[in-house]
Amino acid sequence: MPSLQRLKTIFLRMLYVTSDFHFYHKNMVRSLSNWDYTEHCRDFDSIDNMNESIIQSVNSTCTKSDTLLFLGDFAIYNVNNGKYNKNIHAILEKLNPNMIFLKGNHDDRFFHNFSLNESNGRWIFLNMDIFEFDYNDVHFVSCHYPLLSWNGAIRGAIMLHGHCHNYCVDPQFYKDHKIMDVYYEDRVFPITEIIDKFKNKDNNFIM
Repeated sequence: MPSLQRLKTIFLRMLYVTSDFHFYHKNMVRSLSNWDYTEHCRDFDSIDNMNESIIQSVNSTCTKSDTLLFLGDFAIYNVNNGKYNKNIHAILEKLNPNMIFLKGNHDDRFFHNFSLNESNGRWIFLNMDIFEFDYNDVHFVSCHYPLLSWNGAIRGAIMLHGHCHNYCVDPQFYKDHKIMDVYYEDRVFPITEIIDKFKNKDNNFIM
């Protein structure tokens, strides 16, 4: 577990947030998917093209001095551990930003293989389900999964999550509360943009 001082130092950098890259996930590629429902799959002709598109998109936004908070489901790859480690490590090395990881429902293998081998302090793996932090005097609660209630909600804290791929939750709840699905579709989200999005939103949370 990283020290509090280390996390404070990281959050002095420009911060971005996203989730659900699903590197190497065949079912996320519409033309290759075995899923019956493919509306939220991605339009690529190969897994490699999907992977490279995500890397290029992230690197076009984030520099090596920035930090990306990633809220789970980094990669899915059904091969032996040696090849998995090599290929996922190569992707991590290609991505510009320093990264903080929360575990998603597909990340057991990813965390197991990489959380004990952080690279020069660039990657931090948080062994917790919920991560709370402050940025520019705004309190955030982050988790791979959406929460119906979260610490500080009544005082305006913002809930950030992934997992749902902007699909399987009640839209009205999102209109009424300070909650955001940061699922990666084609970009990562600057934390300052999220703050601006909610700064004039009424706090309708009733406890």
